[in-house]
Amino acid sequence: MFPLFRQPSALRESLSYQLGFSLFLGLVVTLVVHSQMPDSPVSAYREWADAVICGLTAILVFSGQLSILPYLLGNWFSPDRWTIGRDLLFSSWVFFVVGLVNSLMLVYLGWMQFQWSGFFWQQFLQLAWGLPPISLMVVWRNQKYAALNMAWSKQIDEKIEERGSLALGPGPELLRLQAAQRPLGLPAPQKREGPKLLVYHQGGAKGIFLEDILALYSQKGELEIYWAEAGQLAYIKVQMRLKETQEALAQQTILHRVHRFYWANLARVTASESNARHILLSLPQLPQTIPVSKTYRKAVQAYFEMD
Repeated sequence: MFPLFRQPSALRESLSYQLGFSLFLGLVVTLVVHSQMPDSPVSAYREWADAVICGLTAILVFSGQLSILPYLLGNWFSPDRWTIGRDLLFSSWVFFVVGLVNSLMLVYLGWMQFQWSGFFWQQFLQLAWGLPPISLMVVWRNQKYAALNMAWSKQIDEKIEERGSLALGPGPELLRLQAAQRPLGLPAPQKREGPKLLVYHQGGAKGIFLEDILALYSQKGELEIYWAEAGQLAYIKVQMRLKETQEALAQQTILHRVHRFYWANLARVTASESNARHILLSLPQLPQTIPVSKTYRKAVQAYFEMD
C-alpha cells in the first residue's frame, strides 16, 4: 500500500484545481445539509436558501484552501513531489474543513445547537464515513488515467517507430530530433549555441533550437508536439497562430505568442526530470538577433521560468 502512496498522482490538476470539482462539492454539501435539517415550521424556501448558503460556503472554503495552502506550503504542494498519498491527505483535509465549517454554519443559521460534547465526535464520524470513498476515488482515477496514458503512449510510440524519430512539425516538413540530422538545412545542433526547446522522451532529452522553430514557423505558423511517457500525459498538440513574416516572429518571439490554453496544458505536465519532465524551456538569454528591450526579455524569461 505504501508504494502506491508514493507514486506520482495524475490528479494534481483534475482534483485540486478544477472548477467542476468545486461546484460538485458545493452541490453535494447543499443536498447533505438540507437532508440533515430538523423538522421546523419555517418555509421550504428558507430551508433551501440556508442549504445553498452552506454549499456556497463550502466552495469558498475549498477555494481558500487552494489559495492559501500552496502559498504557505509551496514545497509540499510542488508538482515534483505530488503523490497519491499527498492527494489523499489533501482531499481528506478539505473534506474535514468543509464539514467543520458547515457544522458551524448550521449552528449560526439556527438549525442546530452547539455542544462541545458531541461536536468533535460528529466531525470524527463525518471523516470516518468520508475517507473510504475519497480514497477509492483518488486511487481509481489515478489507475484510470494511468491506463489511458499507457494507451496513448503506445499509439505515440507506434507513430515514432513509423517515422523513425520523435518529430516536431506539421506535414512533410518534420523537424527531426535526431542530433545527427540537420533540420531545415541549418548547421548541426552540436555545433551551435543558443536557447533550445528540450523534449524529454523515455528517459532521454533532445533539444531543438528556437531558431529552427522560428524557421519552421515562418513557413507554416503551426506546430505539433508528440511525446510519450508511461503513466504521464502522452500527447499534446500545440498550435501557435502567428504571422508568417520573420519580422513579426522576431518582435513577439515564438514563445510569447503561445495561446494560454495550450500553454496551460504544457505547464501542467511540466515537472522535474525525476518526475518525467517532458518539456523544459531553457532560456539563459533570448537570441541576440531578436530586437527586444531588456524589460521585455526579463518578463519573457520570468513568465516561462519553470522552477
